[in-house]
Formats: sequence, C-alpha cells, structure tokens
Amino acid sequence: MAKYGSPSVTITWNSVDITQYVIDINDIDIESLMEESHTFGDSWFESTAVGMRKMADIKIKGFYDDTAVSGPNALFVTTAAGPSTAAQNLVVTYGGSKTTTIPCLIQKYSRKLDRGKLHKFEVTLQPTGTVTEA
Repeated sequence: MAKYGSPSVTITWNSVDITQYVIDINDIDIESLMEESHTFGDSWFESTAVGMRKMADIKIKGFYDDTAVSGPNALFVTTAAGPSTAAQNLVVTYGGSKTTTIPCLIQKYSRKLDRGKLHKFEVTLQPTGTVTEA
C-alpha cells in the first residue's frame, strides 16, 4: 500500500498548476443526502439515501501573488457574477495517479494582510455538478 504526503500533491485550477501557492486546503468530503425513513411503530431511527450527493465548500489558503494569468489573484479575484458564470475545474492529484476533479464556482476571495508576515489569500469554492474520482 502506497502512502503519500504533501510533497506528492498537485492542485490545479482551470488547468493552471497552483500547487506552489497553496499552504492549506480543507477536507475533500463527498456526502450522500439522506432522508429520515422510519415510520410509526419503529423503535430505531432509519434513513434512506435520496440519490443525490454533494460536496462541502472547499477553502484554499496560500501565499498571495499577483502574477498575471497564473497567480492566485488573477485566478480567483473574479467571483461568480450570475447564472451564466461557468464552473471551472479544481483537480487534486494525490501521489501517483489518483485524482478528484471538482467543478466549482468562486464564491469568495480574500486577501489577508498581516504586519511582519507574508500576504496570504483565501478562496472559497462552491462545488457544483458531478465530482469525478479517477
């Protein structure tokens, strides 16, 4: 069984490698929606999957960079503006060849400025549509 760590992770946004900017990303959680299905007379809680899955928001934090085209500021500063905003793919590669591809909308982008520290960014991505595991 192979084991991997942070040096073997690659993160891309809309086909641009952002790995070297990222210092933190929250869990990649896929969840099945459930509905309570116990009836009168049952003494135990029951639930049934409703056939839909979802993913929690993804928060990526890293070092701020305003490099045109490939820096986090250029990639994430334009948040979703309306129903015509197209989702873009976040692809996380874990070590060898295992990937998770997540279509997302940019929900929120923040610049973090602290005295005596490097500037950082935080982006909140809202997954939308089918997540692909390969």
